Amino acid sequence: MPQRLLLLEPIGGLAGDMFLAAALDLGVDRADLEAQLATLALPGWRLDVRRIEVNAIAAIHVDVYVDGPPGPARRLADLTAIVESSGLSPRSRAAARDLFTRLARAEAKVHGCGVEEVHFHEVGAVDSIIDVCGAVVVMELLGWPRAVASPPELGSGFVKTAHGLLPVPPPAVLELLVGLPVRPGGPAGEAVTPTGAALLAGLFELGPLPAHRPGRIGYGAGTARWIDRPNLVRLTLGEAV
Repeated sequence: MPQRLLLLEPIGGLAGDMFLAAALDLGVDRADLEAQLATLALPGWRLDVRRIEVNAIAAIHVDVYVDGPPGPARRLADLTAIVESSGLSPRSRAAARDLFTRLARAEAKVHGCGVEEVHFHEVGAVDSIIDVCGAVVVMELLGWPRAVASPPELGSGFVKTAHGLLPVPPPAVLELLVGLPVRPGGPAGEAVTPTGAALLAGLFELGPLPAHRPGRIGYGAGTARWIDRPNLVRLTLGEAV
């Protein structure tokens, strides 16, 4: 049988919620996705899924809304415990642990501390945990096809974070993508978030997209709007030729 392919193109940027949005537009069942994420036993959250139009392209936009104030900053051990106690499949749990470990190693390198000392602020928040675990659930629901992404542009300028203003691309993003092909330039601002970079490094091969026969196509929209490009990510599920 022909090899199944999942191809990712960061047309504008890439963040975890954009990947989830593109997957839902591709045809991943929302109820199945939410049912598996509910096993994480995280405090009240919900997915807000809307169909919007970006530069005349119909796309889906996803926000993760969380009830109440932000929780405490979590460490890698806390995130691992959440994953291990969930009802995700063994392969999904292993993939989620790997993604969080990649993020912790990148942050540790940037801040000059041990991996277990890293306090996750943005990544440890409930919405980011949903983004990361949602991505591996998407791969599970799609049957773990071969996943290939075109090298992303990382953006330019500065971005406001819990640590203050950081250059774009943020240091953790570059650490996550060490040894992988990327393209210089991009929009003014943060194009690829740390979560997006972790998904690229942990779930995808980066390089030229292989010859394929497109099947289903989905577009996920980000929040930022740029004048030089639509802020979209495109997912194509197809077969190798």
